[in-house]
Amino acid sequence: RRVPVPGRSGTAELAPLPSPATVAPWYPATALLLAIGQSVGPVEAARGRPFICPAGQQLREWLAAVGLDPDRDVAYTNVVMDFDPDAPNYVPTPAEVASALPRIVEELERLPAVGAVVLLGASAAHLVAKGPIGRLVGTRHRFGSLPAWPCWHPSYYLRAANYRRRAEIEGEALAVLRQAAAAARGEPVPAVVLPTPSYVDEPVTIA
Repeated sequence: RRVPVPGRSGTAELAPLPSPATVAPWYPATALLLAIGQSVGPVEAARGRPFICPAGQQLREWLAAVGLDPDRDVAYTNVVMDFDPDAPNYVPTPAEVASALPRIVEELERLPAVGAVVLLGASAAHLVAKGPIGRLVGTRHRFGSLPAWPCWHPSYYLRAANYRRRAEIEGEALAVLRQAAAAARGEPVPAVVLPTPSYVDEPVTIA
């Protein structure tokens, strides 16, 4: 099995998918916010860095929209850091979620500037809370000594079947990320008001 990766010419070249391998966290010394995801995908495994797949690019757009530099202001890790080509969309077990918590708390000690945590998707949210992700999005918790917010995973946004649902997911994700970004910068944290989405439900015909 092979995965397309950008080549020197700018076109996609085929690189072999690695055997089960670990993709280390991305922890810039300047990070203010820690983003925790579910597991490593094939693009991350091929390039050795978390959150650089299409979902990661979507997350970067959201982070930039709330005033964060995705490369300097944000650190990235996953509940499960190992990639297995036989399970490219691996969902961590409850035992793996539990075992990831002390590891990530320990890793945070190397990031003294981080002031908040965002938990992307159900597996990451279950590090601090239980229940369906739809009920957890926008609620505030503690991750060690830091405030933490469960948020929709950008891959869920990309899989949404229609523009209406995408608008809802994106509006809620941005509302949560605004809170997390404010806390990360040491600013007053606004109340989470999950917005009523605005979208075009039907094609607009212009005469």
